[in-house]
Amino acid sequence: MSDDQRGLEPTYAERTDDVDTKVEILRRALRAGNHELALGVADSIKDTVTNERMLHADPGMIHLPDSGWLPTKELPAAWRRWADGWSLYRCVRLTEPIGQARRTEPVDLVVGMPAEGVASPGRELRVARLDGDHPLEIRSQVYGEIRRGPSWLAHLVFEADVQAHDETVFLIFCGNPAAELPDYPSGLSIGGEGVGLRIETPHYVAKLSEQMGQLESLTPKWHLGGLRLSTHGNGHGKPPHASVWCRPMLRDNARLQAGVALVQRNAYLLAPYPEQGGAAGLEALRERLLHPLSATANTTPTEAWGDGASAGPQPLARIGEWSVDWPKKRAIWEALRDVPEDQFSSVNVSLVDMGYIYDVRTRGEDVHVVMTMPHRGRPKYDFLAKPLRTRLEQLPGIGSVVVDLTWEPAWTPNRLTDVGRQKMGLVDG
Repeated sequence: MSDDQRGLEPTYAERTDDVDTKVEILRRALRAGNHELALGVADSIKDTVTNERMLHADPGMIHLPDSGWLPTKELPAAWRRWADGWSLYRCVRLTEPIGQARRTEPVDLVVGMPAEGVASPGRELRVARLDGDHPLEIRSQVYGEIRRGPSWLAHLVFEADVQAHDETVFLIFCGNPAAELPDYPSGLSIGGEGVGLRIETPHYVAKLSEQMGQLESLTPKWHLGGLRLSTHGNGHGKPPHASVWCRPMLRDNARLQAGVALVQRNAYLLAPYPEQGGAAGLEALRERLLHPLSATANTTPTEAWGDGASAGPQPLARIGEWSVDWPKKRAIWEALRDVPEDQFSSVNVSLVDMGYIYDVRTRGEDVHVVMTMPHRGRPKYDFLAKPLRTRLEQLPGIGSVVVDLTWEPAWTPNRLTDVGRQKMGLVDG
């Protein structure tokens, strides 16, 4: 690089996150033939626009706004003890609209929560079904967490059973600072090496390409004819890459005469189709997909549940999530705020305020921390994990500290706390 080219690179004081300024630097670098600087600025522009898209992503229709939460102290006494540790709840009523009983139907709701009382939707959201006179927790999953001013928005997914033309009431809980990421039993199993994984569920087997890690084949277990959808090849280019899904038309190295035309319809039913009643069953499935369960906020007063309410067989809280666990958890989280993100040279911000800490589990004197980093191009995570571990080991009553790194879910700027957003110069929209 010549001295003239080096002169195009801005000084530290001139560096900016402003896209317009970066575009001007990019133009100057290209005119001067400084392709190294141009590539670096182009990547920076891409990162900035990607973060902007994350911060301003459209969450879709909000099914349950953040204004409908009630204090759990208003629940019947038995239910209040059952939900110990959680401070907020709300009811949602699922209604079956077309006269078809639903069993384990997936429900995906966009739920709003007050950021003042909720630190992490992924850790804190729980769902319970009213089973007679007591609540029963059901498995749920949270994804797509977004901060919008004083509110959280997140997708909450769970399975619901509702009889034909009937309705079922569910309780949703949040507001537990001691909550940990739920670890529900799963029928999912993963095997293989590298990116060529074999993913199996009770109903399907999926195979990923050993070359690119993209989906290569999908086999339904229940299909007696051995149906297997395949992309027929390892693919090329960066995923996601368009694939043609079809059943194998030719087997055993078949040879074709010149001029032969092959016609295939790439539309396949990935559901059982019995000889008797197959068409009617398919039509019923289509109607269920077109008319999912409808969700409405339930405003039934808690007095209507009566004094006959009883606690569920299994409490909502696991080890480390009870209200009595919060003082210890608070001490751990406050200690984590002492650990800076040392990869910044001019911003003093903690790992907690950057949103790197996904989970903190306590089991007696043992602590397990799950953390992430902004992207995989950063240095080894031990650069941050070692001071984190050292700081927690200084706390009284702490024995071993294990720190694990995860890339799932990927970090986004929506994970920044209010302090983190302020220090990074972000303004809520």
